[in-house]
Amino acid sequence: MSPNPNIIPPDSHIPMLVLSLINQEPTYGYHIIKELEARSHNHFRLKEGSLYPVLHQLEKDGLVTTRWHLQRGKPNRRYYSITARGRKALARARGQFEAHVKATRLVMDFST
Repeated sequence: MSPNPNIIPPDSHIPMLVLSLINQEPTYGYHIIKELEARSHNHFRLKEGSLYPVLHQLEKDGLVTTRWHLQRGKPNRRYYSITARGRKALARARGQFEAHVKATRLVMDFST
């Protein structure tokens, strides 16, 4: 595990969004893809080939854990759950993102 407290890069919103969904409930990859699409009104449309590297990195960094859910007659599903370290990283990422949005709004002057 990396000792870097900024595991989620401040300029990368996808890991933050994925971790935010996992924070709400343990879930699996396909469900994450569909939730991102639904909640963003199709703005975030990830392919499996884009999502799974993010999930693997989150697991490698100790931000999520996984367990297999065995299903009768269907493919097994790998569920992702957030760790305490993941909740801390998510809180930091949210703060950084909020600061980024605030600064962007100041520069772009959305008040007019």
